[in-house]
Amino acid sequence: MVLAILKHWGRSGFHAHVYNICDFYRAKRDVFHEAMTKHFGNGLAEWTKPEAGLFFWFKLNLPPSKSDSYHLIRTKALAKGVLAVPGAAFYPSGRKSAYVRASFSLVDKQEADEALRRLAEVVKEVITVDKAEGQQH
Repeated sequence: MVLAILKHWGRSGFHAHVYNICDFYRAKRDVFHEAMTKHFGNGLAEWTKPEAGLFFWFKLNLPPSKSDSYHLIRTKALAKGVLAVPGAAFYPSGRKSAYVRASFSLVDKQEADEALRRLAEVVKEVITVDKAEGQQH
């Protein structure tokens, strides 16, 4: 099937298709980056805009006592309808990590904005609770 498509498109058709796909996902990446900046650009997270791939890899700036993203992503974020992968899943040892991986390939502008708004809300809640716990001690 792939061979038939390539024969039909030819080299220039294939290249045009690849450029169209790149433009499509670049636009999605830019939308996600805009939403990241809007909701996390105030110091809640650190990231570098990806040059390739379909994911954002970002570090949540969580308090030291709550610096593992696993519980936050698997319980609190999921309860708010946000699906992302905690960074620990990408380490062979499963070590604790403040990092998160989120895909931008399947979400539109409104979904990206809402998901990141909810995730930022969760991070702010964790920071607020940590501060309150610190004041009690």
